Amino acid sequence: MVSEKIMERIQKCLALSRSSNAAEAGVALAMAQRLMEEHKVTTLDLRFSEVTEVEVKSTLPKRMPGWELRLVRLVGDVFHCKLMWRPGAGNSRPGIPHKYYAGAYIFIGLKTQVQIAEYTANVLLRQLRRETKDMRQLERNSYSEGWVAGVAGHVRTFAAPPEQEAVVSNYLDKTYTNREPAKLSSQSFGSTGLQEFSQGHQAGSQVRLLRPVAEGEDQRQLA
Repeated sequence: MVSEKIMERIQKCLALSRSSNAAEAGVALAMAQRLMEEHKVTTLDLRFSEVTEVEVKSTLPKRMPGWELRLVRLVGDVFHCKLMWRPGAGNSRPGIPHKYYAGAYIFIGLKTQVQIAEYTANVLLRQLRRETKDMRQLERNSYSEGWVAGVAGHVRTFAAPPEQEAVVSNYLDKTYTNREPAKLSSQSFGSTGLQEFSQGHQAGSQVRLLRPVAEGEDQRQLA
């Protein structure tokens, strides 16, 4: 397997090959081609190197609250990330690191977008948990369902470019043969209180997400 350091060198050479200085661009392209040939790196390998994954912890170890999944999935859609689920171990067990006790959502996509998705999801989850920390369980679930619905009502998602979609899908096919996708199940929680749902919806409607934009553009709200 080619080391990350070699892949980074190739990526840097390819970036320099787009220089306006013809001589510099030619030398950089030749270096990139030499490294690719030497280490048997293909164009697909280069695209795979741009894909990464990060985990966002769930509030429960083995099942996903419906509101939580909908919120994390919404963030993933906005930032063009695929979403997978890793069940947690639950209680402490010998030989299992503490970070694996809780279940986790896994964002998979291009590095920059995955990082933004992770940050955004954690910020929104912390904000919602602060707003519901003094509520009872049923009230919390209802408020949270409404809050997520309020956020979603102001968000527009955009399809990922076909090339990006293909690279991430190929990564999933090769890496996640037995991992389960994050999806709602019969164990997921639903809303129960209309009043709390309405209050949450009103609060969530005030939240705005920002869509990542191309270099040189101004960042725009998703409202």
